[in-house]
Amino acid sequence: AFIRVAQFVCFLVAIGTQRDISESITNIITFRKRDSIDWGGEDEDDEEGYMIGNRWLFQLVLPNILKFIIGFLTLFSCFVVVIQSNDVLQMFMKVVAILVIAEMDRVAFSLTERGYFG
Repeated sequence: AFIRVAQFVCFLVAIGTQRDISESITNIITFRKRDSIDWGGEDEDDEEGYMIGNRWLFQLVLPNILKFIIGFLTLFSCFVVVIQSNDVLQMFMKVVAILVIAEMDRVAFSLTERGYFG
């Protein structure tokens, strides 16, 4: 009975720390409806001749879909680890390791925003 309670708590911790799923959905809904952002028209070209009509697709939708997938796979991995674990300490250590690795992308994006990677 104790392991079941620990599994439930561990999975709640994984859900509580996972922000990629909710942030990606919120970003797509919020920024698509905003009129102040110029996403470009369907037949519009920029100075270099590239089409920018579907710019919102590559700058907003694609990254957020990938972010959603990362979040879903992280939760799925945590779920598998939690279900298969029989030792409470090992279970929490494995889930924390998965969550730390999943947060590394947030650190990389933050460093990119600050200009460390170009």
